[in-house]
Amino acid sequence: MPTCSLCGAPCRDDALFCPNCGARFAAPDEITEPIEQTYEEEVVIVEDALAEDVLVDETIAQDATEVVAEVVEEAADAVDEAVEDVAEAVEDAVEEAQEDAAEIVEEVQEAVEDAAEDFEEVIGEAADEVVDADDSGAPEADAYNPYASAFAHPTTPEEPSVEEPQPEPAVAHKVYTTAGGQADSYQQAAYAATRRMYPPPNKVQYRDALRKGWEDFKAMPNWMAKVLLLGLISAVPILNFFAAGFAMRWGARAAFKDERTDLKIFQEGAFVLGFFEFVITLIWGVACSIVGIIPVVGVVAVVLVAPLMQLCVMRLALSRQFGDAFTFDRIWPTFKENFGSTMALYWLPNLITVAAGLVFAFVTAIVSGLFVAAVNAESALIIFALFGFVLLFVCGYVLCVLAIGVMLVVFRAFGYWIAEAQPDWVEDARAIGADRID
Repeated sequence: MPTCSLCGAPCRDDALFCPNCGARFAAPDEITEPIEQTYEEEVVIVEDALAEDVLVDETIAQDATEVVAEVVEEAADAVDEAVEDVAEAVEDAVEEAQEDAAEIVEEVQEAVEDAAEDFEEVIGEAADEVVDADDSGAPEADAYNPYASAFAHPTTPEEPSVEEPQPEPAVAHKVYTTAGGQADSYQQAAYAATRRMYPPPNKVQYRDALRKGWEDFKAMPNWMAKVLLLGLISAVPILNFFAAGFAMRWGARAAFKDERTDLKIFQEGAFVLGFFEFVITLIWGVACSIVGIIPVVGVVAVVLVAPLMQLCVMRLALSRQFGDAFTFDRIWPTFKENFGSTMALYWLPNLITVAAGLVFAFVTAIVSGLFVAAVNAESALIIFALFGFVLLFVCGYVLCVLAIGVMLVVFRAFGYWIAEAQPDWVEDARAIGADRID
């Protein structure tokens, strides 16, 4: 009975597969040549191969150990040589550094000795001069006292020293104390207010300033076209800040004694200055309206406050600092000392605008009354509806142009006036670079 070549299980003669391991049997025609090696021969061949591999591995391991030992010895020798080289280099460097340090110390000692000798010579010469001076002015009977560094004059009375009076501080020293009431160890206080004493304002007339302001206004390049444009700008809300800022810078140039008359309308910073001028005017207007509850008092307040407000605006125009418009400790003395000049400087030109407004209102009332009397009321109402708006716009624009022209003259005149009345305002503004106006 044939057996399976793989597992050795008995099989039938006509079986195609092993019933034990499932291996397929070759057909008789597929077996070309008989199997020459048996299972036992294969086992012997494998065992011989394993034996040879083990011998080869042991040889390689023995050779590798010897190679590694040689490499380790060479590395140790290299490390020893490197350590010796480093030690020699460090010793050489230390010796050189010690020699250099010794030389430096010797040079320093020599320099110190030379300086000490020079110092002793200088001191000796100064002491000789002091002794000679004291000997020349002292009596022969007096002896020099080395402890008092002066000649003793027992018979000559000393003159009493007179102490010069010291100015008292503007504000007394203030000592901050702890909760117990005693001064703390840091003496945090001991401060004295060092307020700058500003010079008093000069008393200046207004005529020369007004004349210069009017001449500069006429000397402005293309002044008619510029005033017409400024009048149109001043009639538009928000945009009118440019007109106010232009007038402020126009006046500031005169205060800085800048004789140039050309100035751009839409200039950087002009809008902000105009807005600040609007805020200041609004604040003063609210204050006057509160006082204006009494009719006569309100009119007087407006007349008196307007020049003072103009000084506040000029302070702002000079320094471009909003807070300077409310430094009343410097504005009020100027206004008080030159009350008449500021009133005339402001109101004489502005009376032209006031007079023009009154004339315009009077003429409008007369013309309207005559027109209504000439035609019937219904026709007059239709005509006013058609042409009244255009007439009102034209008349309002004319008043704006007139007002902006007067404003330019007033600001320019105030600039010249401040340059003479309060030159310290100009110097303060110049110190912070506010005089650079393009």
